[in-house]
Amino acid sequence: MIRGFGNPKIWACVALVLLFVASPTVFGQDHSDRGWLLPESISDEGDAIDNMFWLIFWLTGAVFLASEGALVYFIVKYRAKEGGKALYTHGNHKVEVIWTVIPAVILLGLGVAQVDMWVTAKDPGVAPIDDADAFEVHVLAKQFEWWFRYRGPDNKWNTDDDFVASRLVVPKGRPVIIRLRSIDVIHSLFLPELRFKQDAVPGLTMTGWFRARKAGQWEIACAELCGASHYKMRGEYEIVEPADWSARYAKMLDDAGPVDYDNPTEFFRFWPIEEVATEDG
Repeated sequence: MIRGFGNPKIWACVALVLLFVASPTVFGQDHSDRGWLLPESISDEGDAIDNMFWLIFWLTGAVFLASEGALVYFIVKYRAKEGGKALYTHGNHKVEVIWTVIPAVILLGLGVAQVDMWVTAKDPGVAPIDDADAFEVHVLAKQFEWWFRYRGPDNKWNTDDDFVASRLVVPKGRPVIIRLRSIDVIHSLFLPELRFKQDAVPGLTMTGWFRARKAGQWEIACAELCGASHYKMRGEYEIVEPADWSARYAKMLDDAGPVDYDNPTEFFRFWPIEEVATEDG
């Protein structure tokens, strides 16, 4: 047997690598539309996040290859040799300054570059709440499910035609305002293709927004471990073409039925609609 390959630790590492490479086939997952890294982006804001991701990826990749290459070079060049003598050195102050300043400048540049992106995605004051075309949805998270509240056909909150559904359905091309609450613990609403991720914190109403440019159906994930049945937080969201929106909205309304305000559901008990006006200021 080849020296070293009788070690069970080596075979364990080989098995882990093979499992990683084969995992799409083993677990029946189709990665043909996304590769191994990021799912497709279906919003302009998502494109900006992806550009930043890839910039950081290539920067860190280049640094990794350079540092590991230098490590290998010095290991080989300065390996122990018969008759060689050790040389004590305190280091090189100039080199230390260089390798400290360059990463600091790069990090500062990345920080400045992402400020506008962060403000656009996370600052409630920048969200297009007052846009006449905006579509607002209230999201309530609980162990272990998502609930979504919509305005009725009169486009006003706190009227008899408001309704609740277990699926997030929104129109394509319009800004979607998300108001998010949690009943119990911290959850995190994650819509991967939109690059939208917002924690739901008990006691707070969190605001976020997105605008989708592609119609289709995708998966909702809870990106925060929220309990023993965390896996049940998986849901679906649907982006609908403008031409199909009226019919799809009518079906949602019909499936949900009217709200009985005399015997409200848990959503309306926990998040009274009267509080929405206060939150909107």
